[in-house]
Amino acid sequence: MKKKVLSIVLAICLCIPCVFSLSACGEDDRERLSLAGKTVVFDYVDDIKWDEAIAIHAYQVYQDKEYVLELTTEQFVEEFYNTRVISSLTGVQNIDSVEKAKTALRNKALTYADKHFSNYKFSADGKTAVRYACSDTDFSNPLETYAVTCMNTEFGYSYMFNFTEGHVDGYLLSEPDYIRYFGTFEGIYLDITDFTDVMATLRASDGSTLKKPLAECSENLTITLSSKNYYKIV
Repeated sequence: MKKKVLSIVLAICLCIPCVFSLSACGEDDRERLSLAGKTVVFDYVDDIKWDEAIAIHAYQVYQDKEYVLELTTEQFVEEFYNTRVISSLTGVQNIDSVEKAKTALRNKALTYADKHFSNYKFSADGKTAVRYACSDTDFSNPLETYAVTCMNTEFGYSYMFNFTEGHVDGYLLSEPDYIRYFGTFEGIYLDITDFTDVMATLRASDGSTLKKPLAECSENLTITLSSKNYYKIV
């Protein structure tokens, strides 16, 4: 009788991991969302990466010293909000505070996002995807066709466009809470070559500074959009 009881207990113990394993697999299967045969359209961008990504980088050697200017988007706003720079870039006048400048730049960036992101139609087998303009809601003007390489991630799938060793044109990540795009359109670029009269300050490691026109520091202000670049299925 004792052996029988022990056998039953052992059987239950062996079954418990199987139950959890099957349950976990079932949950993963339900959460994983294949984009094969689906049409994916741009939904929205959450915000700007204010204090992470570099918005402007400049470097110059002068009298054997190395001078550098490296600003995040937030630092750029703090540096130039009270000049004509932010007003000119955004078209918003009477900017007299950092918060007003950030709001104007945020609105500009999010408006541009609609033009920069694209919509995609995946073939039934998921091996190709056709790209359309974000505004082409009728899907009447295909812009480009990609060969798609699909790979499993921990929670979903990664769909890589025109993937070859060492190169990919971009990819969509499909996981439980979002469909997100990674590629060249994750940011917007605002021309700053007009600001020849606005001076930027480059700094050397010893604390000395060098003044240089903002227009000569970079051609563009790079605004990186938040990682929450969501798409939706229609």
